[in-house]
Amino acid sequence: MDEEFIIKYLACLKIIQPARVQDVSRYYKEFWGSDNLNVETYDFKKTHNYLKNNGMLVKVRVGTYILSMAAVILVSNFMGNKELDNRRLFLLKKQRKLYCK
Repeated sequence: MDEEFIIKYLACLKIIQPARVQDVSRYYKEFWGSDNLNVETYDFKKTHNYLKNNGMLVKVRVGTYILSMAAVILVSNFMGNKELDNRRLFLLKKQRKLYCK
């Protein structure tokens, strides 16, 4: 598995959690753009199952997950809490504009 993809997958989940695999795959391109990774070559479900089997995800409802504490620490070291909070804030503002017309 590609470590960079896994870290970015976890960061995306951290921003939008709780979330489903479909939610992460939808927002992944929006958060990371068209950087060097070719997103179509990655299987989000395989990555999700890999992370779930290694204790990085916690199930909150059927098909809906949040990050475990180990994954939160890993993502915080990768991005920093301030950047994660800023991305979450901009996402909330965008959604508010979309639904509060």
